[in-house]
Amino acid sequence: MNPRLLSFLVAAVAYGVTLTFAVLLLPGMHISFWWALLAWALFTVSITIIRPVVRFFIKVFTKKPEDGAKSRHGVTLLAGLVTVFLALLLTQHLAPGHSFRIDNWWTWLLATAIVWVGTAIYDLVDDRLVDRARPMADRAAASLTERKK
Repeated sequence: MNPRLLSFLVAAVAYGVTLTFAVLLLPGMHISFWWALLAWALFTVSITIIRPVVRFFIKVFTKKPEDGAKSRHGVTLLAGLVTVFLALLLTQHLAPGHSFRIDNWWTWLLATAIVWVGTAIYDLVDDRLVDRARPMADRAAASLTERKK
């Protein structure tokens, strides 16, 4: 299986778990049961598109390496939170009707923080998860190829 596709699918599952966890914790965050998969996919696509843009702006605005590691870490932390917030915002606007919604600013802040923690944890282990999923994906792809013959 294509490594990028596999990485995307593993990320979608991880982000889906993170979004579901946030929904279970926050009474003001709602994902319709039937539209949950679409919301997960929208969030994954959103964060995949937004993250490189935010990283570009980090590079532009943190030009000097002599600024110190602390300032870069602060910018990176803020960029991660902004990325998650924008991905949640885009997901809410792209999801049909009320299939994905966040009701108030406190919920927006908490949802952003919870999902950011989940994405940070995923970013720490994503390569290992993809490596573990690769043999299963390859077997599934081989099985589908055999069925087509």
